[in-house]
Amino acid sequence: MHRVLRSDGVYVLNVIDRDPWGLLAAEVATVAHKFPYVVLLARPEQLAPGGGGNAVVVASDLPIDVAGLMEKAAVRGEPGSVLDGGAALRFAGDAPVLTDDRAPVDQLIS
Repeated sequence: MHRVLRSDGVYVLNVIDRDPWGLLAAEVATVAHKFPYVVLLARPEQLAPGGGGNAVVVASDLPIDVAGLMEKAAVRGEPGSVLDGGAALRFAGDAPVLTDDRAPVDQLIS
């Protein structure tokens, strides 16, 4: 995706996973491997122990308006659902970077 995305483009990826979040963490790690700016969107209860559901990974070569996303989430009554780059990377931890040669998605899905 990074190769074909325009320089001002934004990559948005919907990921369905649940605790312990192996797939989502790997997707965040993979996207962060190629893009300098990454944001993770998920409600706090989704990321809590036993949680699950849809999460959205947003990535770009240009800065992402994290403050704007946080403001919109707060207006919707979902404060805390925007994890900026640092928080997203901490969430990913030491998750593997997926490649065309190695993408064990079936093993990462909880």
